[in-house]
Amino acid sequence: MLNLTTRTKELILKGAQETGSFEEGYYTVEHQLYVDEAQETFDFCCFIDRELGGAGPSNIDWIFEYYKDQDDPTLKARANNLKDRIKSHRAFLPTPPPPTPREQMIQLFLTHRKQMNEDDMVALNRIIVEEIKQRRKHNVRNTRGILEIGQSVTVNSQTARGKIFTVEAIKRTNAICRDENGSRYNVPISLIEVEY
Repeated sequence: MLNLTTRTKELILKGAQETGSFEEGYYTVEHQLYVDEAQETFDFCCFIDRELGGAGPSNIDWIFEYYKDQDDPTLKARANNLKDRIKSHRAFLPTPPPPTPREQMIQLFLTHRKQMNEDDMVALNRIIVEEIKQRRKHNVRNTRGILEIGQSVTVNSQTARGKIFTVEAIKRTNAICRDENGSRYNVPISLIEVEY
């Protein structure tokens, strides 16, 4: 890639603005990049984060030139100047809180997903799907344990939003609920929210 296209610049700047770093931002926009530009764009995003600490619309073109020719003394001096300015600005910013365990897991996946083969992805998907199923079963058991006949409940569904139902019967995974008009519904327990 000789130059950054306007489209690519806009995409990576948008991604960096949304996430706070060019590498993370790349992952949010990579599906919109052209295949023949993707790898070099990723390398460039990592270069910006690693070597300079940031970039903006006014300097991204010459930074790309510097990325392509890091021996150019003029561009090197400009890059060092920019790096020092970014570092001095960041000194005034509050220290961000440490990432949560959830954010760490997501970042770990995003960092290593390129090294995962299809079998690894399928295995990871199976683990995640199984965990979701187990959690849903657990939630159904907990809800079923506190449901009582005659109890007022709501149903987490667009068509039932704002309606109050009365439980008439409790089955293994569903409950028969009657609305204020007397209509009866067979509702999955996973959608029932108990009114306290």
